[in-house]
Amino acid sequence: MRVKRDVIKVLLLLLLIGALLGFTIKRNDDRKIMLGTIEFTGDENHYITHDAVNKLLIQNGVDTTGTSKETIDLNELEKALNSNKMIQEAQVFITVNGRLEAKIEQRTPTARVIVGDRHFYIDDQGKEMPLSPYYSARVPIVRGADSPKAMQEVYQMAKAVQQNDFMRQNVVGITFNDGLELQMRDRDLVVLFGKAEQFDEKVNKLKAFYKKGLKDNALNSYRTVNLKYNKQVVCTKK
Repeated sequence: MRVKRDVIKVLLLLLLIGALLGFTIKRNDDRKIMLGTIEFTGDENHYITHDAVNKLLIQNGVDTTGTSKETIDLNELEKALNSNKMIQEAQVFITVNGRLEAKIEQRTPTARVIVGDRHFYIDDQGKEMPLSPYYSARVPIVRGADSPKAMQEVYQMAKAVQQNDFMRQNVVGITFNDGLELQMRDRDLVVLFGKAEQFDEKVNKLKAFYKKGLKDNALNSYRTVNLKYNKQVVCTKK
């Protein structure tokens, strides 16, 4: 008889625990999730705003006055954010305090391309990226890249320029004209670079030319600098 009473007690205890657990789960599912902070990671944080990200979240079912937890699909929200052409990667999560928050890594433009009437960026992955209504990137302007082959050459050059301090500070334009031509900042000077290969060697030659030209106060007297020849720099005066 005592054994039967103990079994009944255990069953009642299990039922009580199950009821409490079910109540807790139901209450947790019905909990209102509030829109929290948007954190931008990385160095390039200019091309989409906090308000724009909030708007994307709201358009995909997040209510500013609170949304039931069971109606929120974090994967779908991440897909919606990642579909935006300014965003490289988005992570969406719910904090222990019941706030929906997101970490956003924006895309990084390396050059601004002009092809006919079209203006767009190419990012550091070689993909097309639209111009931003919020910010204009200080990157080289590309002309003449009207074929996939030319665009690939330009992308390789633009990425290399971005990663080199001297070139990033001085190159303002890249033209594909049966080879790569570079326009330099504050100089009426065109650098005939050829292909992007042997980049470091060519840049070292250009830096040596700049150093000597600045020393002699003669940089502005040249029209072109040709780096396509091995171990020499061929210059044309104005």
